Amino acid sequence: MKILELRFKNLNSLYGEWCIDFRGEPYASQGIFALVGPTGAGKSTLLDAMCLALYGQTPRLGRITKSDNEIMSRHTGECYAEVVFAGQGGVFRCHWEQRRARKSPTGRLQEPDHQIADASTGILLESKRRLVVDVVEQKTGMNFDRFQRAVLLAQGQFDAFLKADVGEKSEMLEQITGTAMYSEISQRVHEQTRMEQQQLQQLQVQLEGVALLAPEQVHAYQLAIQQEKQAQEQLQQQLNVLQQASHWIDIQHSLRIEIQQLSEEAQRLQQAQLAFKPDQERLLLAQQAARIQPSYSSLLRLRQQRQEQEQTFQALQEQQRQQQQQLLPLQNTYEQRLTVYQQLLGMSESLSLWLDEIEQVNYALRRYQETWQTGQKTQQLWQQKHKQTKQLHQQSQQAKQQLQQYQEQIQAQNAHIAHLLEGRLLREWQTEKEQLQREQALWLRIASYEEQRQRLVKGEVCPLCGALEHPFAEQAATQPTELEQRLEFVEQRLQALEQAEQDLRKLANQEQHVHREFAVLYSQWQQSRDQEQESLEDYQQQQAELAQQQAQLSERCGQTQTHWQTIHLPQESRMILAPLLRHVQQALQKWTEPLTMHTWPFVPVQTLRQQWQALLQQARQQQERAAQQYQHAEKEVDRLAQQQLQVEHYLQTFKKEILEQEQRFAQALAGTFQDEAAFLAAQLPEKVLADLQRKEQQLAQQALENRTLLANAQQRLEQEQRKKLTTLDQAALTTQIEQVEKQLQHIQDSISRNRYALEQHEKEKARWESQQKRVLKQQAVYEQWLALHELIGSADGKKYRNFAQGLTFELLVAQANQQLTKMTDRYLLLHQTEQPLALFVIDNYQGGEVRSVKNLSGGESFIVSLALALGLSQMASQTVQVDSLFLDEGFGTLDEEALDVALTTLAQLQGEGKLIGIISHVPALKERIATQIHVLPQVGGRSRLQGPGCRSII
Repeated sequence: MKILELRFKNLNSLYGEWCIDFRGEPYASQGIFALVGPTGAGKSTLLDAMCLALYGQTPRLGRITKSDNEIMSRHTGECYAEVVFAGQGGVFRCHWEQRRARKSPTGRLQEPDHQIADASTGILLESKRRLVVDVVEQKTGMNFDRFQRAVLLAQGQFDAFLKADVGEKSEMLEQITGTAMYSEISQRVHEQTRMEQQQLQQLQVQLEGVALLAPEQVHAYQLAIQQEKQAQEQLQQQLNVLQQASHWIDIQHSLRIEIQQLSEEAQRLQQAQLAFKPDQERLLLAQQAARIQPSYSSLLRLRQQRQEQEQTFQALQEQQRQQQQQLLPLQNTYEQRLTVYQQLLGMSESLSLWLDEIEQVNYALRRYQETWQTGQKTQQLWQQKHKQTKQLHQQSQQAKQQLQQYQEQIQAQNAHIAHLLEGRLLREWQTEKEQLQREQALWLRIASYEEQRQRLVKGEVCPLCGALEHPFAEQAATQPTELEQRLEFVEQRLQALEQAEQDLRKLANQEQHVHREFAVLYSQWQQSRDQEQESLEDYQQQQAELAQQQAQLSERCGQTQTHWQTIHLPQESRMILAPLLRHVQQALQKWTEPLTMHTWPFVPVQTLRQQWQALLQQARQQQERAAQQYQHAEKEVDRLAQQQLQVEHYLQTFKKEILEQEQRFAQALAGTFQDEAAFLAAQLPEKVLADLQRKEQQLAQQALENRTLLANAQQRLEQEQRKKLTTLDQAALTTQIEQVEKQLQHIQDSISRNRYALEQHEKEKARWESQQKRVLKQQAVYEQWLALHELIGSADGKKYRNFAQGLTFELLVAQANQQLTKMTDRYLLLHQTEQPLALFVIDNYQGGEVRSVKNLSGGESFIVSLALALGLSQMASQTVQVDSLFLDEGFGTLDEEALDVALTTLAQLQGEGKLIGIISHVPALKERIATQIHVLPQVGGRSRLQGPGCRSII
């Protein structure tokens, strides 16, 4: 993983947008650079920007959220951080940003945005904030903690780790390497072992609480049930015999009652048959009449048909007389309508020519209307352009006056700045301020030696400068009042100049904006003025054309009115032509009125033509309808004459058929009925006839069923009497049955109690077996956790933590020795098994002597600490190659020799292709490292960057 480019905006003291490109020279060839600047200038902000872009948090502030953002520069509305890095699978761009509402410095913080994309293709890989960190960890191979240990190395921390005691070293190692989880694992193993033991004890207590029967008790319950079942079977057989005898007595009693009821029913049926005798005779006569009814119905039908034909003949005679009376008026109507239709056809050609002339008048009138409407639109357009031109002229004049005001203000502001400068350049004022500040610092330094000056003795050598005279010892040095006043005046004057320049830039921007606005308005006014003149000329030309068209239209209207008066209208057709004549008179009346914008006297020619065609069609239809009615009346007279002849023929035929049918009906009545009246009196309504027939059948069926049921009941009674099942009566049998049932119930209750006891025993036995299995299973689980507890478990977590830290520390020492060998062949770190976290140094230059790390010099401590830091970086990166290292602090306490050794060591690391950044405020680094990025403080708590690859984005 290698950092290629860093971009950020408005972070801490670094206001604005900045970019540092680590891909070009001299980073590619030298690989090591120094990030220098005074304390508090903002050097560590660059490391914060890297962490913020990748993980959304910083080592110093933690995660940046909507509710808390202390890294955004004050009085700004947005900030961002972006890193381009080479990771697993390519080059990626990771971007983090946060804004305030409307990007206003006083707006509320919004939710941060975080995304990662492929830097070569620009394809977005993830934009959900909670998922971006996962993608970053996948591409870099490091989470935030490992990134801090592998890429950002704090030397002060490892120097403290080097000389700490075992307890402190354990806590620091746990914090640095992340081995706190081993303490938690040890404590969780201890707690889980305790919980498993408690669960085992609870299961054992539950097992002891299960109660079972003894084997002899089980056998006694089983024997009692067997004996009670035998007694139960004997009683049940006895009960069955008694119940059968009781049932036999009940059956005989029921049969005797049934025989008595059936005998009574037979007597009732006999009386009902005697009462039905008169109705039965009526039914016989009605049935004989029903057999003659078809012949009588045929006779009645013939009589009805003869009567209907006679009525039809009379109606036809009346219709023929009425039709003869209507035939003459229909003939007259037909001849009148034929005459009207022929007259309308005669005037059709002249009327069509007159309508053509009206169409030409309408065309001329439509052209006149279009010309008039166009003139109205042109007049409105000219009025709008005139109004617009006037407004644009006023606006341009206002903009011109405003431009002159801004120019005057700019001249006044320039004069004000010249007055403040007093004939000097701005940099001369700044140079004077710096000189005064140095003089003030010198006086403050002189004043800080006041205590040492009090110890000087006249005539003795000064330990600082070697002088024998000590004038300041006799009189204390005081800062001149003129210096303070001049410095305050210069600072105030520079502030006034800065404010004046800001005001001047603001006025210049406003003056440019107004100048552009004036140019636009002036151009629009000229264009609008030209368009106004064109509209006025078009309107005048259209008014001339309108007067010429009006004269031609009046002449054509007069000619058309004259032609209409020459058309002859027959008197017979005036009634049917009344709607058409009314529309023509209305149209001609409009031509006599003056033309206005609301009344255009168009004649609806198409409507008149349609009315004329409709009138012709109406006249033709009326003529055709009259002809049809006349012809239909003639045909109707002929049809009625034919129908009269047919009805006379039918009447002769019906007389013969009626005579024959009356003879056949008389033969059917002979022997049964005296005449037709007796026949009609014997007939019964269908409902009465059906009721009598149904009643006759019911009485016969009921008598038959009664005889059958009575014989069956008597036969079954004889069969039951022959069985002779008992000699006891029903009361004695009932008493014996109740006694046997009580004995059976007592035995059944005893059997149920014994069976319940055995079932409960089986349930408890099954529960005991199931509980025993859970106890054995829990015993195995507890023994496993107990074995694990003996290895790593403890209440305070030290057992497993010390073991894991020993392994981690041993691996750390091995990694550190690999780095230490690359630096020097003198030292090796030693890790003793007896003291897991104790650390010693083997000095090969002193015959392999084992030395304590507390006896190392400053330079030696730095080399060993740096080796430990690089070793931890190697452990944190695991299989990921880390090609960017940033060392923050650790150089301020080194002497010249130690600093030389440290820089030489880092130069050797640079040979492995790593980009190494040293962050420090030590001035000596400026002479040792050629490539430098300077963080330069500015006025107002701001800083700026200067160095290779650094640029401000405007």
